[in-house]
Amino acid sequence: MSGPNLVHDFHHNEAALEAAEAMNRLGMDRTPFLFVLDYAVRKPLVIPLTECDPTEVRYAMPLGSNDTPDSGAWTPTARAPGTQTPRPSIHVVEPPSRARYRAAFDRVHEHLRLGNSYLVNLTLPTR
Repeated sequence: MSGPNLVHDFHHNEAALEAAEAMNRLGMDRTPFLFVLDYAVRKPLVIPLTECDPTEVRYAMPLGSNDTPDSGAWTPTARAPGTQTPRPSIHVVEPPSRARYRAAFDRVHEHLRLGNSYLVNLTLPTR
């Protein structure tokens, strides 16, 4: 399979390592946070939810939201029983080819079989 070895790149990417350390720290402190990763993990972003400026970043999750006009602070939300969170729409213009996906899937499967990982998120870029 052509393309970068993202596992190798992650371990040799200072920005990615700093983001992982920040996420681990916030997780150990049980501090809710937002993280955004570009596909190549070159410009990761990790922000505690209490620091998310609602004029720049809005979030709404089952346990909280900053989608209020007066505050960017973590605000618990309540949902009526039986209601569901609206799903975002995602438009894929050009998905990866079946052959490229199969090659990536087979590689991940082999590493799982070897015990190199227990949890994997297989993603490929789209156009």
